[in-house]
Amino acid sequence: MTAFVRGIAHRFDVRNGNNGVSYRVEMRMAAEAAGLASRSYGTVTSAVPADRARLRNQGALLKEVRELLTLSRGYGMESVRQRAMSTAETVSASLSEVVDDSTLELVVDLRLAFGRLLAALGANERAEKEHLDTAELSLSQGWTETACAALALASHAAQARGDSASSGRVWHQCREAMESWPMNRPGERCGILVDAVGDPLVAVQVLSALAEVLVDGVEEDHSRAPIIREVISRASEQASRCVSPPQGAVESLARVEERIAPYGRGRGGRRRPGSTTTITTDGQAGSAVD
Repeated sequence: MTAFVRGIAHRFDVRNGNNGVSYRVEMRMAAEAAGLASRSYGTVTSAVPADRARLRNQGALLKEVRELLTLSRGYGMESVRQRAMSTAETVSASLSEVVDDSTLELVVDLRLAFGRLLAALGANERAEKEHLDTAELSLSQGWTETACAALALASHAAQARGDSASSGRVWHQCREAMESWPMNRPGERCGILVDAVGDPLVAVQVLSALAEVLVDGVEEDHSRAPIIREVISRASEQASRCVSPPQGAVESLARVEERIAPYGRGRGGRRRPGSTTTITTDGQAGSAVD
């Protein structure tokens, strides 16, 4: 039944020149799969929002999506589901119809938040596609941080819908994108990545992978060590916010920290007294005082 509905929706999308029908079908099936068979087709495909001013105000839409994500984490998605679905439809229409190259950064932020909202609503297949599209847009602009965030979120969406093969492929793409990670302003760039991901658990995993990628070559280029320490520090902050930090990521960060230990924070490769930030398995971050 779902394959048939998706097939019909795709035909309408081809005819209409957009993906609006597929989006609404995915949203409705994710939210009310049990009742889908009893609904009329017209009920599934509601009209595109008519408020043109709201569609154009993407900054306000971003704020609304982020508010919904915060409320859903605090009170559960069921408390805001209807509002979230309505907002998601509006955002979808806005992204499809409003094109302004001067606000691409806002568009990327909105797309990232939109994909996270879709995943929270259970529309993981749609969320994965949106994140992949966002990653492609980010890469075209040279925005490695948001590209990595989008690919990580796409991988998690694929995993959530039970497609481990797709999840693994996208995660590999994420690590490949990290190969071109800019080495300047590490704190700012890590902050952008963490904000874009929007989930401490995923953030720890992404930062752990980033540390693994960046540590290659540190023996030849000691200047990479402070950058990697910043990544580990940001990972520790996110791990402290997790109820149960991902064990694999925690162990990976510990291995990276050991690898950069010989290369000090000061100039000339001399190590200062003290140790770097350590992430423990209970989610607490510790640091020795110099």
